[in-house]
Amino acid sequence: MPKAVFIVSILMLVVLVVLVCTHLGDTEHFAQLLERAEPGWLAIAALLQLCTYCCAGAIWGQVARSGGHRLRLGVLVRLAVEKLTVDQLIPTVGMAGNLAVVRAMRRFGLPGWLAMEALLIDILSRYAAYVVVAVITVAILWLHHDITPLVRWLLAAFAVVATIIPLTIWWLLRHRKWHPPGWLGRSERISRLLDALSRVSPDRIGSPTLVTLSALLQMAIFFLDAGTLWSVLRAIGISAPPITAFAALVMASIAATVSFLPGGIGSFEAGCTATLTLLGIPIEAALTGTLLLRGLTFWLPLIPGFILARHDLTFVRQKSH
Repeated sequence: MPKAVFIVSILMLVVLVVLVCTHLGDTEHFAQLLERAEPGWLAIAALLQLCTYCCAGAIWGQVARSGGHRLRLGVLVRLAVEKLTVDQLIPTVGMAGNLAVVRAMRRFGLPGWLAMEALLIDILSRYAAYVVVAVITVAILWLHHDITPLVRWLLAAFAVVATIIPLTIWWLLRHRKWHPPGWLGRSERISRLLDALSRVSPDRIGSPTLVTLSALLQMAIFFLDAGTLWSVLRAIGISAPPITAFAALVMASIAATVSFLPGGIGSFEAGCTATLTLLGIPIEAALTGTLLLRGLTFWLPLIPGFILARHDLTFVRQKSH
């Protein structure tokens, strides 16, 4: 099933590129934009992406410190790359990457309960930041009179996801002795998850200091990703306002989230390209910038992240036996 979903995602991306190149845009101009990309701006974009890994790792690091453990910056960046990669490959609204990081944190000596607390704080803070940047994006689009019916549909679907997931976490924290019925109760993975939840501290997970600082770091990641998009647009000669890149990045992220496709392949590209075009960027440039962005944020870290994730998964399996 995951392979079939991944194939569908790739086909969506291919259809988008072909549509722009053959029907809506100038194929030759599209190729020229890629060829003329300025290395200096691409280097800035790559540097901004490195900063996103530092921010993501810092979220896990501060939770570890609150439990009396410390992780080196290099380890935290590694965890961030690993989480990103697993999230891209498995369509579980970011849960798969978090679970992979939990396994890796155990490998680096953190107790299971503390790794689980880091996971929950990461999820809650991400959706808190997500809501804030979504509201900012709505304001930007409203000022440009560009809230289309499709945008409203995406925002409505996102509101459902952003409400259900945090509420589910809080419900589980308040009912930690709950046992799922039927086949769910017989699932070994769910049993282990509920066992880990029974040992976490709801007070620390709900700590205003930890959640607020984590949410600020999550917002920083959104702004750094938007800066990456702005930089790749500058690399191909497009001087777009920073708020345009920000709105496009957030709408693309929302489209990827509600599509439940691995890495949002196809849906992210369509959302980003459509929003940039809606805000006045030529469609060939919008697609070129989007593909360059995805090269830096998705495809480039995929191979090292996959190797790291596989290594940690093998280690945990050997340890359990």
